[in-house]
Amino acid sequence: MLLLAIPIFLVAQFGFEVWSIYRSIPDLPNGPLQMVGVSSDGARFVVLNDEGRPRGGDTITILVVFRKPLHNEHGIVRFAVKRELVDCLNSQIDLLGAGYYNDQGQRTISRVFPDDAPRAFDSLDSEVGLVCNDAVVAAPVVRGYRAALAQTMNAAPTE
Repeated sequence: MLLLAIPIFLVAQFGFEVWSIYRSIPDLPNGPLQMVGVSSDGARFVVLNDEGRPRGGDTITILVVFRKPLHNEHGIVRFAVKRELVDCLNSQIDLLGAGYYNDQGQRTISRVFPDDAPRAFDSLDSEVGLVCNDAVVAAPVVRGYRAALAQTMNAAPTE
């Protein structure tokens, strides 16, 4: 019986680790999104829940929309979707995983960051105002990554 329990435990442990990695790579969002920053390269959006708050509490999802597609060895990237753990008390962000998508919404690259240490907030992290300080954002909420692309193309850079 014990000999059977060990392989079952190992398979379950492996399955949990694979699930954790898969879960850290977010899909393109189709729900409500709040634009929190615009630059000459594109815009950042926070994925919201139905109450208009960042979805997930301290673990949030960020959509980065690039004004122009980026070309790399894996293909073309128009959208980056990042799952972040935001520690407002210590002013740190821990990047958990990211998915990079082309114009057609197909994932071209996936990355996880299991060993990276949290980093201090910097000027690009425009989401922390909304997440940590309940900042009021002037841009309207849009629904889905395609609407976020349209809003990005019409927005003037502020950074």
